[in-house]
Amino acid sequence: MMQVGGAYWYRYPGWSFGFASSSSVNLNNCDYNNPDCSHRLCFHLDQNAGGYRAGCTVGLNGDSTWRKVIYKSSLPTCGIQYDYKESDLIQKGYVKCYEQPYSHATSSVSLATCSGSEYVFVGAKTSKGASSFAIGAFGVTSNVFKYTFEQTKAVLDAGGAYWYPVSGMELWVCILLNGELEQLRLQ
Repeated sequence: MMQVGGAYWYRYPGWSFGFASSSSVNLNNCDYNNPDCSHRLCFHLDQNAGGYRAGCTVGLNGDSTWRKVIYKSSLPTCGIQYDYKESDLIQKGYVKCYEQPYSHATSSVSLATCSGSEYVFVGAKTSKGASSFAIGAFGVTSNVFKYTFEQTKAVLDAGGAYWYPVSGMELWVCILLNGELEQLRLQ
């Protein structure tokens, strides 16, 4: 499992929804920027097309094997993930709220079924039976599903040292320690 800082999220009405490891995106229906392609994921949104990319794998609009998946939870976790085991996600209390093949047209209504929890994980699997996500990212639900109205800039959710207030006085922080993104609870 590999983690990379925070995810920059975008949700452009009638175009796309996804994340990148930097704020630089190029939305022409979906993010087709190639720098750091392995750190990008994009689903078409409210269109007749499905999804476009999972990392450097692009052109997934009609692919019925690759899967778009969203889980939700009340537990904070952070960062972009690679080869992240689905069983680890479930063990952390995340519950699946959306799964469709990349060929399926994702709608805003589909995303709405994943609201109601503080955190989400958005990812892509190479097939329905895959036990790990090829790529995915954790984020605060209200930030992840927020409309950005930007074609070239995504919004940072968490990374570096970003704070999460949880249940009153508890605070969680995601920090980079020895090259690994760690989640710590402060008391």
